[in-house]
Amino acid sequence: MLNRIARAAVIAITLAATITTAAADTPAATGTLRYPSSPGASWGTFQVFATSSNSFGFWIRAFPVNQHVLTVVPYEVESDGQIACWYIEYAITGGSANLAQTEGWQWSEVAGGRVLINPATATATTVDGTTWETYQMVNTARNPDVNPRVVPIRLSVP
Repeated sequence: MLNRIARAAVIAITLAATITTAAADTPAATGTLRYPSSPGASWGTFQVFATSSNSFGFWIRAFPVNQHVLTVVPYEVESDGQIACWYIEYAITGGSANLAQTEGWQWSEVAGGRVLINPATATATTVDGTTWETYQMVNTARNPDVNPRVVPIRLSVP
């Protein structure tokens, strides 16, 4: 178990060191969100940004095909070595047709949950994980999902 935690820490540190040269508004890495069971099936894209606001040194902005935006932020390493993240999903209206340019857009929180990134599955171009929605917004309240559905994911870089 300690070996997995150490491996997760090394991957996080390596990723943070790789992306620290990127400007705050410039993604350090981009890629495709995929389903591991269907490697060719894409459900969106993602961007990785450098930050000093968390100990991992990065956060992720994901653009699923439903025209929403997910902000994914790591917060700890689980006992099995996976990197645990929280996410918030926003519906975006207004602004330009380019989702990466968010100036002038109206962000409306619609849901949120967890993402686990599993460094043990990492290759040179992919890393697998899981995601599940833990709440949905109803008016201004976060309503918990009673039986959240766990969905396997794959982050793939070109």
